[in-house]
Amino acid sequence: MYQSQELLRQRYFESDIYFQNLCKPIARRLKLYDIFGSYTINGRFCDNAILDMLLVPDFKFDHVDGQNIKEMSIIAGKLVAAFGVRTENQFR
Repeated sequence: MYQSQELLRQRYFESDIYFQNLCKPIARRLKLYDIFGSYTINGRFCDNAILDMLLVPDFKFDHVDGQNIKEMSIIAGKLVAAFGVRTENQFR
């Protein structure tokens, strides 16, 4: 198994443990929970907790550092703009 696959597998199991611990025991036994939190902007999925665990420095499940995410988004936006990506070229 590749190192990146192993890291993704580890993060998947960490997410599973975190979200099952938020559930009542019956929901845990019946696996009635999702194993990742997801985020939407304008009704479109754009992110999830497992990806954040891989990509966001100092990620914590119980705390979202909005200022840090904003700063990273500004940098990412500048990188995207540098490659000439425009609104009309967005994936839909």
